[in-house]
Amino acid sequence: MGELVLRSAYYMATAQICEDNIDSHFYRQIRIMFTDFYHNILALARVMKRIEKKIADEVYRVEIEHDKFREILRQTKNDKLENTDEDAEYLRYLASQRLNSFLLKYEDLELETHIANKGLVISSYSLFEDTLLKFTKVFRHYIKCEENIEVVCKRDRGIFKYIKYLEKACGVDLANVKNGIYYNKICSWNKIRNHLVHVGDVVPDENNFLTNELNKLNISLSKNKIFLRFDNTENLLNTIDKLLSEIVESCWKFLGLEIFEIDFSF
Repeated sequence: MGELVLRSAYYMATAQICEDNIDSHFYRQIRIMFTDFYHNILALARVMKRIEKKIADEVYRVEIEHDKFREILRQTKNDKLENTDEDAEYLRYLASQRLNSFLLKYEDLELETHIANKGLVISSYSLFEDTLLKFTKVFRHYIKCEENIEVVCKRDRGIFKYIKYLEKACGVDLANVKNGIYYNKICSWNKIRNHLVHVGDVVPDENNFLTNELNKLNISLSKNKIFLRFDNTENLLNTIDKLLSEIVESCWKFLGLEIFEIDFSF
């Protein structure tokens, strides 16, 4: 994943405002907040890529070892002058033992892949939730909104609480954001993240609701357990970056700021 992929929220938050068109204290708060977000989301992406490469290298090494053993086994069969039942049985035993060892190593690497991505998913979602909370507080203070968030959003939790507050209390038009692809994706991620944190990896057969959410994000189930891959984590990081950018853009439009396009193709 290139760094440019994850710059949307940072540039929407910082490049669209300056001390000429916004209060200097608010400007500094926004710059500090989104610089921190940018550094953290890039750190998560780098960690993901490093772990992905390390596991891929280990898988390759195990497969090479397995292929070498198969070649040795083939040559041993060809070199046998006497093809006795005892020889054949011994070779089958060696092949069986080696295959079991290969499968166990492969299963271990798959488990490491899931555990690594589970931690990254939970950390990434927490980063998004924390950043949106901070932004909502700063934005609310800047526009002098006195509505109590606990009154406005009695039944809402997490990111949906802050989005509702920006919309209902602050008056920001978030209709297009909530109808967009990234908002729909984060709704699915929210359900999956909550299941991982509060229930675990196992998804019972009868839980069709969660299975549907997993299918929407192309997340696999293996033996009734959620199996997270690195492309799933990359999808979440991109979703967070794009959705946060859309929310901030709507807030800037509410303030009457002119929004200009940023070309990330260079």
